[in-house]
Amino acid sequence: MNRQAVIPTVAAAFAAAAAAVLLGLRVESAISLARPLLVVTSGAEEEAILGVLRAMDGQAYVDTARIPFAATYYNWAFYDLYAAFIRMVLAMFGLGIDWATTAGRFLSLLATFACGLVASAAITRVAPGCSVPVRLHNAALTAWLSIGPLVGYWAISINVELWAHLCTMAAMLVMMIAYERNRLGAVAAASLLSLAAWSFKQSYIFAPMAMGLFLLIRRDWRGIALAVVLHLAGLAATLGFGSPEYRAMMLAWRGSDFALWQLSRNLLNVGVKILPVAVAAALAAPLMLNRRALAADTPLLLGLCGLIATAPIIPAAAKVGAAENYFFPLVFFLALLGARGVAELDRRHWPRLPSLVLAAAWGAEMVACALVIGGVTGSNGVSHLDRRYGEQRPCVAQLPSPMYAFDPYLALPWMHADGPYFVLAYQYAMERAAGRSFERGGIGGLVGEGYFASVVLPTGMPAEIDGTPLAERYRLDRRGCAGLDIYLRAGN
Repeated sequence: MNRQAVIPTVAAAFAAAAAAVLLGLRVESAISLARPLLVVTSGAEEEAILGVLRAMDGQAYVDTARIPFAATYYNWAFYDLYAAFIRMVLAMFGLGIDWATTAGRFLSLLATFACGLVASAAITRVAPGCSVPVRLHNAALTAWLSIGPLVGYWAISINVELWAHLCTMAAMLVMMIAYERNRLGAVAAASLLSLAAWSFKQSYIFAPMAMGLFLLIRRDWRGIALAVVLHLAGLAATLGFGSPEYRAMMLAWRGSDFALWQLSRNLLNVGVKILPVAVAAALAAPLMLNRRALAADTPLLLGLCGLIATAPIIPAAAKVGAAENYFFPLVFFLALLGARGVAELDRRHWPRLPSLVLAAAWGAEMVACALVIGGVTGSNGVSHLDRRYGEQRPCVAQLPSPMYAFDPYLALPWMHADGPYFVLAYQYAMERAAGRSFERGGIGGLVGEGYFASVVLPTGMPAEIDGTPLAERYRLDRRGCAGLDIYLRAGN
């Protein structure tokens, strides 16, 4: 091994190992085979969980303007897959519904593992037959993509992102492997995988955009025509067979708010977590100058086309509620360029300055992971949530229904068995502020008419919900029950 290759390669290996330890801590805190843990691992996970539970009962999609003002924001494949898997696991082992999230987290881990395999195969295609240090570095790069801090808790969250991301990567891998041998066959297979990605999350149009740009550069008009026909047919069939509530979900983004502070925070968080990937990709920049060689290099060209196709993710990350998961496909394509960049570094016998810069980037990531592992910064587990909800469950389990809880987790069926389950749509407050009409005046209207038999607020929170005070219809029954104030309808 080239002596100057040792430092960046070892630094990458240590950073990947630190990421694996951190993920292990997080998995241990969120999954137990002894009992179902009461935790959430990503923003609005309660909403996704309840959507899966509705899918298990046969009706995932609902009207967000009607009681209980819930939403099903993702596409059908996510809910159907998790509902089928969870139903199978619970039936196989005779488990209750409180084990649903545990079963779902194992399915998410499966997606994490599959993403690693596909990413590894794609990176190998971009940088084939390279030296030992390049192969070792690419192994660390693959680990960083699949279990690194950018993925974080999404590796175990009941969330759509990894499955949509997996199908997108698989579509690109098929093009890399098969396009030169069977162009139309590769386009057809990649188009089906692209439709699968969209079927999980409707914003995942990155594969067809990347493939379309690639085919346009190659002037493959038959391939473009086939891709267009297959995508239009797939979308038309799905929308045609979908319910009115399903089709309305496609336009739910119109109720979103966008903010510069959200974009700034996301860019900062992502930038910190992908530093070595960006450095490695920068090493491939000189290869982009030779247009003829680039156009003939299928893996590298697909990587560049994918990076261009995912550029709209950056402004989209200004959506309030967006997080680092939005950047998964962009970083994948950046890593493809990074793999070739490191191969180029190896071809030049690992010059000192770029090798040290790459090593420093990996070293910084190793230190950052170590700080989170040590509890200095960030989050290394969610055990505290299990303790909190375990203490709060007796406070809410027997409350009269309908119950409204400010914390949506308390409304899940293993916390309070009787429905309706008021896990409000993430965009509920935004849409209320924008003047959208909700059944019976929304939550505020229901509070005003005394609809809820019980209301649960964090201790010390003002006794007002959705602009409506509780005083006229409710009385404080218990204060400070595991950090909760319990209100009952007057007369109960």
